[in-house]
Amino acid sequence: MNPLLVKAYSSLSLLLSQKVNKRIVVFESDDWGSSRMPNIEAYLNSLKKGYPVDKDVNSQFDCLESSADLQDLFDLISSFKDTYSNHPVITTNFLVANPDYEKIQNHGYSQYYYQTLDETYQNSQNTSKNLELLKAGKKDNLVSIQNHGREHLNVNRYMHDLIKNDANAHYSLKNHMPGIVFENEHNIISNDYVVAMEHNNNRDLNEKGQIIKDGLILFEKIFGFKAESFIACNYVWHPLLEQQLNESGIKFIQGIPVQFIPKGQYKGFNHKFHYTSQTNKLNQVFIVRNAHFEPIMGGEQALNTCLKQIQRSFNLKIPAIISTHRINYVSNMDKENKQNGLKCLKKLIDSILKTWPDVIFMSSVELGYFLQSKKNNNF
Repeated sequence: MNPLLVKAYSSLSLLLSQKVNKRIVVFESDDWGSSRMPNIEAYLNSLKKGYPVDKDVNSQFDCLESSADLQDLFDLISSFKDTYSNHPVITTNFLVANPDYEKIQNHGYSQYYYQTLDETYQNSQNTSKNLELLKAGKKDNLVSIQNHGREHLNVNRYMHDLIKNDANAHYSLKNHMPGIVFENEHNIISNDYVVAMEHNNNRDLNEKGQIIKDGLILFEKIFGFKAESFIACNYVWHPLLEQQLNESGIKFIQGIPVQFIPKGQYKGFNHKFHYTSQTNKLNQVFIVRNAHFEPIMGGEQALNTCLKQIQRSFNLKIPAIISTHRINYVSNMDKENKQNGLKCLKKLIDSILKTWPDVIFMSSVELGYFLQSKKNNNF
């Protein structure tokens, strides 16, 4: 997308977002539960095979969260409170399934199979206490657990390429990865398989709707409550899928100022504009991110940039909604990565509380209900 158009969309989104008389900060974090790069060995093997995994931060650092990763994050969050005794709650957006690579292979690629999130935790190292920690973190208002989809994988695209014997798809299957980054004919390094909701045709679009429904049913089974907020992988979804989200109980849709709407046949995207408090025909509320905190991409500079973005939001009297992905806080691929991420997060929260002592921390769902109440009461 043209950078100038992105900037224009972002500026307009800030101006149109609902004004509030409180300094509100929301942290939103994606990709939890997804098993991306399984281990260092798979990373090194991919590098030897010529895949440019060293040029992609997700391939280098993103991995399934361990119990220690969750505990360390919660310990940090619990050490802070605003003047209303709210912790800086993290809205953790979860995928609730991962591909069952061995079962797919053993059945000759004739059908797609997945492991549920609880099965993934049971079958992985250092993750046995994850669900226990997450439920405790929710009870203590350290996290708000919400939905990011069923799996971070475009199931039909992946299975189609396995059947036609695509080398990249088979390599990722053998190494238990949801696709693999490679350089395409336009010299762009990407992993198209992780764009879960990009559809090929109308039949595929209908199947995406069923995947959304399945994912939200699984979410309730695993966590014991219904998700109320959803964010699409890579900010890609067709507006027709919002009906399925609504029927499954989703009231709030997280995102960025731009929604990427698939054209079909994997031929790119149309764009749709969003702003915070905007509602669709189903009265679902859009919550649009206007600040970014990704220490993995910029360290101290990420901290300074985020603080400026928060200040900009408060100057405009709108909530500061901060995007900060799981990749910053996990350690299986690189132990120093988590320590750096937590160090920067601590500095960010410290700075927020010192600069704006009247700040209020909210989850995405809390913000959604707050904005609805303001609209309904006209104040």
